[in-house]
Amino acid sequence: MENKLLIYAVGGMGNRFNSIINGMYLNDIYFKGEIILYWPNEETCDCKFTDLFESPTNITVINTLDNLNMDLFPIYGKYSDTRPEVTPVVGGFEGLMKDNMQYPNNIATVTDTPHRNISEEYKSKILKTFIPIKHIKDEVNIFCKNNNINSKTLGLHIRRTDGQSLLGKTDSHFENKIKDNPKTNIFICSDDYQTEIHFKSLFIDKVFFREKKSYTEKIHKGPWNNARVFDKEINKETVVKFNVKISKQAVIDGLIDILILSKTNFNKSKSTFCQTAWYLKEK
Repeated sequence: MENKLLIYAVGGMGNRFNSIINGMYLNDIYFKGEIILYWPNEETCDCKFTDLFESPTNITVINTLDNLNMDLFPIYGKYSDTRPEVTPVVGGFEGLMKDNMQYPNNIATVTDTPHRNISEEYKSKILKTFIPIKHIKDEVNIFCKNNNINSKTLGLHIRRTDGQSLLGKTDSHFENKIKDNPKTNIFICSDDYQTEIHFKSLFIDKVFFREKKSYTEKIHKGPWNNARVFDKEINKETVVKFNVKISKQAVIDGLIDILILSKTNFNKSKSTFCQTAWYLKEK
């Protein structure tokens, strides 16, 4: 029986892409087995893989682990502290990257931090093997055609889920960027509708954005990560690790924005959203 590599793709969409890149790199260079991609519906990404992409020919995509005997898949990576179902972790992902490694018959990996050995070219190659479904491609092409979005367009990703301090930047930063580019049109994408409206109102003829059907929501008041919430059932304050709800439609709209952004002139940032667009960019 062929060895199997199970890739946990969990968290937000960008984090899932990083997990896939890591797993496929491990498989291409070292493990060389059959790939199973676990892409679950959950609050951070409530969308099936096949709602976004055509079914790949070389990967089996699953939405649940119910039909797998997980006793046969020792898990390498992280997440054991935040995801109780990903346990026990028996080793680090780093330790699998060895030519003389004696691999078990099957492996599960769960890690969303790109390995240092993986080149930009490889990341781009992997992500470009996933073909968006026709509806998504059509939405991208129609928007770009109607709004003259191309490689000369300045693309700005304005992240607001986690405010203006962590991965986000202040409104004034983006306003100055737009003012510094008076001769080009601007495509902005944000996880906050009011932010998009704000910039459109300031630069009516220059700024374009795609009004999404659904946006990222907070589950509780407070920060997007490690929100402190009072649990009435146990009469105690608890910490919610990922305080976001991203619906199926919000994930689809997010991928459409990533694909549009990839066609513009934009800067790569620490955001996995922006990094995904960067890897999909035609170089």
